[in-house]
Amino acid sequence: MISRSVWLCLSSCLLALGSMAIGQERASTPDAGAPPVPATQVGVAEASDHVDLVGRTEAFKQAEIRPRVSGWLTKVFFAAGAAVKQGDPLAEIDSRPYQADLDMRQADLQLVQARVRIAAAELEKARAAVAAGVAQHDLDRLAANVEQAQVAVQAAKTGLELSQLKLSHTRVAAPISGTISRPLVDAGNLATADQTLLATIVSTDPIYVAFEVDERTYLRLRRMKPADAGARWPAGLPALCGLADEEGFPRRGVVEASDGQFNPVTGTIRWRALFPNPGSLLLPGMFTRVRLITVAPQK
Repeated sequence: MISRSVWLCLSSCLLALGSMAIGQERASTPDAGAPPVPATQVGVAEASDHVDLVGRTEAFKQAEIRPRVSGWLTKVFFAAGAAVKQGDPLAEIDSRPYQADLDMRQADLQLVQARVRIAAAELEKARAAVAAGVAQHDLDRLAANVEQAQVAVQAAKTGLELSQLKLSHTRVAAPISGTISRPLVDAGNLATADQTLLATIVSTDPIYVAFEVDERTYLRLRRMKPADAGARWPAGLPALCGLADEEGFPRRGVVEASDGQFNPVTGTIRWRALFPNPGSLLLPGMFTRVRLITVAPQK
């Protein structure tokens, strides 16, 4: 007789063999309920028609206000952030020493002019006495005196003009129109000619946006260059600009200038675009988003 344990073992083996046969049959028959999986084709992405860059605003014009003459600063006429026009008075330096020098130069001029008149009169008197036996060398000497006095007059006039110029520079005026910074030196301090910085003026309408263009973008744009673009290319290329809180690129400008060479460290070339800035919303030093179109326009 077959024991119970042997019987159970044989039963388990038979069940396993049956399960394997059923599995093989199902594997050979396709499952009608499973949806087919479509094959996916991976294509090559098309090149973008623009490139987005990061820019920084720069002043259209900028001037550092420094005195042309040295002296004590007596008055400051402007306040921080004020709008100034070209020629507006900004500061005043003590003019008394320069006025005194001008007065002295005027006196020197009058003195040498008097010497010219005396020398000319002596020469004319000698010429009239030629018949009385005046020697020729005396006439030559008197004529030379007249020439020396005339040269002295010209030198005195030059000195007078220089003194007038220095006196005019005691009143410091705005060289450009724009927005002026806070006064960097208060009245009562000594200002040194061409050294002491009194303030800075920036002109912001229009305004520049500077940005770095990589080699690949440069080449794409360069190959689009029209035949009549001229030597100033990329000047005139359209550029778009947007601020951090603006949607898209609502501001439109044109590329104005380009550096003449690439930076070998960054592999980029610096360009600068010019944008209208009514109301001076953009100030120098701000970050902006810049977009350059990198496809040729449709004709």
